[in-house]
Amino acid sequence: MKRFLLLTLLTGSGWAHPLSWLAGTYHGVHDGATLEESWTDTGSELLGTSVWLEDGRVGMRELFRIRPQKGGYHLDLWLTFSDGLGKHLQMDGRLEAPQKLVFRKPGESLTFRLGPGKKLTIQLHKKELRVFHLEPGPTSLPQARMAVPEGEYILHTYLGDHVFADELKWGSGNSGTLTVPGKFASQIENMELLPQFGVSFEIMVPEGKEPYRVRYRMHFNADLSQATGTLVQVSNGKTIGSFVAVKRD
Repeated sequence: MKRFLLLTLLTGSGWAHPLSWLAGTYHGVHDGATLEESWTDTGSELLGTSVWLEDGRVGMRELFRIRPQKGGYHLDLWLTFSDGLGKHLQMDGRLEAPQKLVFRKPGESLTFRLGPGKKLTIQLHKKELRVFHLEPGPTSLPQARMAVPEGEYILHTYLGDHVFADELKWGSGNSGTLTVPGKFASQIENMELLPQFGVSFEIMVPEGKEPYRVRYRMHFNADLSQATGTLVQVSNGKTIGSFVAVKRD
């Protein structure tokens, strides 16, 4: 597999799901921009994506990864702006209440708090305080938008102590191909649509002592530009990895 050098894998153990309350999809409006956010609990970490839409165009994308560490949590946040430039931020934090997660560094803090009605409030303090109020669930879309995604995606895949950039290309109907550059390409099989903008499918991995099947489960944000998900080995039901998918422009 081709290692994706921009991302640094950080793992932990002993995950007791104390942050499962954050998993889900959210949407809101801030300063005229529409915000779509999605969080997935992989069983060992939380993966999040958000996209800012301004006048129908993507203004900014965010990829989040929260992993447990001794005494708290570590956040990796990758920002991609409309001009293609990116930025990687890291912060350490802890739970300050059962549904209040706070990350801090000198001169800056980021707070996630779940309130009544499963509404998510995000507070960013850097020079000034910015507050975002998000409603649960994705923004309503026409039924036609619930169809299978189209086009090509890069899957930033976390396996053990490595991060890879795999390629997912959707074909017509229920077809498609997942490619691990320099290794193999496998046809998508047994694809199913899931609730809340979700899709699952299987591939055959021709590696190891003998080939084995892996099921991908992914949930998209409302405009289908990003998704988070997990990899499950079909033979034993074990979660073996996680990924963040970003659509190619």
